[in-house]
Amino acid sequence: MFLNINFLKNIYRKLRENRSLANNTIANQNRTYENIKKQLPIIYMVLSYFAFLQVRHSMALTGEVRTPILFFYLKYYTADIFLFFRWITPFALLAAACFPNNKFTVRLSLFLYVHLGAIANVTTVPENGFRPSIWLAFCLLFMPWNDGQSVYKRTMFNLHYWFSLIMFSFAYSAAGIWKILWGGVYQLFEGRLGLWDPQAMAYIIAEYCLRTIKTFPIGEWFIENYFLGWVLLIGASFAEATIWIVFLRPSLWRVYGVLMVVMHTTSKMTLNIGFEQQYILTGLIFLNSPFEVKDSLKRTFLELPAVKFVSSRSFFKKF
Repeated sequence: MFLNINFLKNIYRKLRENRSLANNTIANQNRTYENIKKQLPIIYMVLSYFAFLQVRHSMALTGEVRTPILFFYLKYYTADIFLFFRWITPFALLAAACFPNNKFTVRLSLFLYVHLGAIANVTTVPENGFRPSIWLAFCLLFMPWNDGQSVYKRTMFNLHYWFSLIMFSFAYSAAGIWKILWGGVYQLFEGRLGLWDPQAMAYIIAEYCLRTIKTFPIGEWFIENYFLGWVLLIGASFAEATIWIVFLRPSLWRVYGVLMVVMHTTSKMTLNIGFEQQYILTGLIFLNSPFEVKDSLKRTFLELPAVKFVSSRSFFKKF
């Protein structure tokens, strides 16, 4: 199995103490398991669409080839072989979506998708939005296979999918932390406000418009109303950096899903940065998470990181 059993047990034990993954009952574990089984075929279909998008890219190797260690043989591929794998992968994933209970079909299709990511890495410059889906496929490739009859096996199945979503979300966490460290901390040491400059968002949009000779109506509006754009930039950076919190506070899945979709939409309408692959998967996984625990609006609001910190007793005890 991809993850050590004892490691998974320890995680599950800690999560049970925090109202997390399945809220302590076998009924909730079973419901989570069934929801994951329903979601996986849709994910295979989405990955099939992403694989089909890769067909439009260059098929031949150009310049020096630096192949991944696990795929060292790619340097021997010809353009025809690259083309073959680019075409067969989306159809294999479609087959997995149609037959999600066929172990061989699912594992082969996921391997081909990871393989396609390696091909994209050596033949072109893969889009940033494409990489997280490769991480997700790699984790799903090692999903424990079972018939769902055993409670223990269902728990392992649920936890492995939970871990796979952590790897998918790592792209957001890394991006948010990088923005805060580079744009917020490093720039201060350089004598610039960087991320903390109220006109930061306006500068970014204006620089993009000058460089690409393109303008967007909403981009011009954010330049004129720079303070609101700056607030959204700060909020997006911290939302990305703290997205991991949904794995410990399951009532926040949908909240963060909406935040990420809004962020991608705003980026597309101001800077033409789409990340379509990330956009679609995030909407699918976060807005319809099988791990979500529905709670009242008040309790959900109190679970937000900043609100949780301010409202905690330990915080007020300091004063």
